[in-house]
Amino acid sequence: MAEEHHTNKGPAGSSQGAGRGEQTTRQQAGSSSSGSGGNLQSSGTSRRTKSVKRTAGESGQIWDEATASIRTLKENTDEYVRQNPTKAVLTALAIGFVLSLLRRH
Repeated sequence: MAEEHHTNKGPAGSSQGAGRGEQTTRQQAGSSSSGSGGNLQSSGTSRRTKSVKRTAGESGQIWDEATASIRTLKENTDEYVRQNPTKAVLTALAIGFVLSLLRRH
């Protein structure tokens, strides 16, 4: 009776079997391609990680240089104000006056 059941399906039964076979083949092909794609993704991720670390190192270096530069500017300004207090006060007053004029208009 199982044979009769199989023969009653006819071409529709065989196409379903073929569809399943194709699906299995696609799944196998997909898993093998995703395996190699996983390697590509891993190498891409490691490249990105290296790039991020390098960029972080460079930005850290830039930050350190900027901090040192600002510290030097502050020290130089403090020294200038101690050596020329009158000039520094008059300059600050002039800047304040100009900013107040600009704010009014």
